[in-house]
Amino acid sequence: VVAARFPGFPLQFCEVTVSGSGAAESVTDAILWLDRQRHVDVILIARGGGDATQLLPFSDETLCRVIAASTTPVVSAIGHDEDRPLSDELADARAGTPSIAAAMVIPDRDALLARIEASLARAHEGLGRRGERAMSRLSSVRWRTALDRGIERAASRLERIDWEHSIDRGLLGATGRLERVQWRDGLPGRLELADAKLGGLRRSVEALSPARVLERGYAVVRREDGSVVRRAADVATGTVVDVTVAEGRFAAEVLT
Repeated sequence: VVAARFPGFPLQFCEVTVSGSGAAESVTDAILWLDRQRHVDVILIARGGGDATQLLPFSDETLCRVIAASTTPVVSAIGHDEDRPLSDELADARAGTPSIAAAMVIPDRDALLARIEASLARAHEGLGRRGERAMSRLSSVRWRTALDRGIERAASRLERIDWEHSIDRGLLGATGRLERVQWRDGLPGRLELADAKLGGLRRSVEALSPARVLERGYAVVRREDGSVVRRAADVATGTVVDVTVAEGRFAAEVLT
């Protein structure tokens, strides 16, 4: 049924015991597990026909309570149309056969495509009508008249503005705000803060200076070509190297 209605529709199967000892527990555990899966939209309980004894597990009280408490919709399709185990009464929907249940929950792909195509056609048609109405309104606009009226209104507003009074008032307000600013009061404090920050930066730079490192007893060893020796293995016995210390430099020969 699924292959006919919607090929490739995603399904999750849980194979369980559907009759005999342990059947009710097997079905119950499967429903509990499926109900915890976020991707599951609907749970379908199904089995083929059988006599009343074979269908008894689907009337189990624990199973029925789990079906009633499931947050995922449950469809019960047990046996044939005339079979009515208690799971049929507790499920969200009941189907006479498993095939009917599949048809209930699996959408018809062709019907969905037809609805989508119809919706697209209606949207295209509606967009075309709106475009025609918009073009009609635009064509009825008298651009020159509207522009002239806008210019007239702007000119009228400009004529009513007292420019000299507005400028004088703006200058007076700006002067008053400047006079209220006590910019001299905080200047000494800011200068002291900047001087302290500069002193801290100077000390940091001096601490990182290569000369300060040499003063702590370190030395820089270079080969004849001026490259710095970083590992003892990089120089052979008998090599003459140049050694720079905090105060001066000298040559040395590698003995070992």
